Formats: sequence, C-alpha cells, structure tokens
Amino acid sequence: MIPQQLKNLNGAYYHPGYGTIEIDKIEENKFSFKYYAFKGTIKHNEGLKFSAYVNFLQGPDKFNFRILKDKNDRISGIELELPYSAPLVFRKNLKEN
Repeated sequence: MIPQQLKNLNGAYYHPGYGTIEIDKIEENKFSFKYYAFKGTIKHNEGLKFSAYVNFLQGPDKFNFRILKDKNDRISGIELELPYSAPLVFRKNLKEN
C-alpha cells in the first residue's frame, strides 16, 4: 500500500539528457510507469523506495527508484537507478503537485 503522502506520485518527470518518465494513477494505490517503450506497473517497496516492473521487447525488466521531496514535503522528483550509471534525477513540474 502506498503511503498517504505519496498519493500525488502521478505526473511527468523530466531529465535533460534522458527524457521523460510518466507516472499515472490507474486506480486507488496503483500507478503505471512509462519510459519510452518500457511500460508497466509500480510496486511500493518501503518508505520512499519503489520498483517499476515493465515489459520490453527483450522481456521483463525492473527499474528501482526513490521519491525526492522538497522543503515543503511535496514530491519534487525521482531518483532512478540504471545499470552502469550513477542514479539519475528526473524532476517533476511542481505545478502538477
């Protein structure tokens, strides 16, 4: 179950070099994840940590990420873990929040 303070997880998250991740609420406590052709659902792990389970041409894959918050406790972005890279920060348009 996703904690109450993360109900506004949905939105577009942008990185200048890696594009946009879209997170949409599909029903209560369930969200979808879309990053280019990677599409799937999100599972809450613990605290601010999540995993997106996606399908791709080569088969299933998983993206781990954590929620970033601003000083007002609003979701300001996500930090995505990719293989062979330092974690990447994708920023959310705070007007959506």
